[in-house]
Amino acid sequence: MRSREEVEAEVRKKIESLSKTQRKERYHLVKIPSERFSTIELRTDEEEYPIDIEGHKQHLLDNFDETVRLIVTREIGQLVVLLSEAERLESIPQIGNKGIGDVCNFTIQDIRDLGLDKLDFVRDHMEEIQQSLFEAYGYEEKLPTSMDISKKRSEHIKAFQEGAKKSEALKIEKQIALMKLARGDGECTLDGLPLELRADCEKRFDEKIQQAEQEETKEEKTSGQELGQETLDEQKDTQAKQTAMEKLAALRAKEREADKQ
Repeated sequence: MRSREEVEAEVRKKIESLSKTQRKERYHLVKIPSERFSTIELRTDEEEYPIDIEGHKQHLLDNFDETVRLIVTREIGQLVVLLSEAERLESIPQIGNKGIGDVCNFTIQDIRDLGLDKLDFVRDHMEEIQQSLFEAYGYEEKLPTSMDISKKRSEHIKAFQEGAKKSEALKIEKQIALMKLARGDGECTLDGLPLELRADCEKRFDEKIQQAEQEETKEEKTSGQELGQETLDEQKDTQAKQTAMEKLAALRAKEREADKQ
């Protein structure tokens, strides 16, 4: 388990070596419903990102503290999930040689020293463990919990059921995305560096919300015009009906006068 200073040095190295094509070994969980634990596999993934690499590298350096924080949070989260799913430490591939996490580097000895080799304990206290390890790196803020995100998702579903506007639903989606990002669950490259920081996430959703609000305003204006035309048509229909009734009444009166004669 590296110190905060060592972690920052490793992050700088990763940023400097960032390239458009990323080839990275990643852990994958394979869960069989009848089994208590997952099988953990280490696979090599490769992906090419069509982004301005040099511009993105500078963006990460300009927001270095946030970049480090997101990477640390993500690697802590990955550690806790793997430990909660593994039947034993040795079932996590390569942990003995390399440790878990590109920058944090949790080795088997680290895990044992922290008492995280007791897997039932990890399963029962995942949120608290993640928060404690996060604070161990010098961060004081409270991380959103999975329950916090679950409640916000329920709010999102309720908004749809009650016929909320698209812009209002997007505002809730934005809150969920920011909460996930804070937990380290945001967009990351295969090399573990964030593709999106908080300001980027906010901008992405704000643009969607603005577009939705413009469309809603346009629809309301069109609907108002249509309603106005319908009202005018109804008034015309009523006027025509009244005129016809008067003419027919006059005709009937004339007919009655003729009968009297």
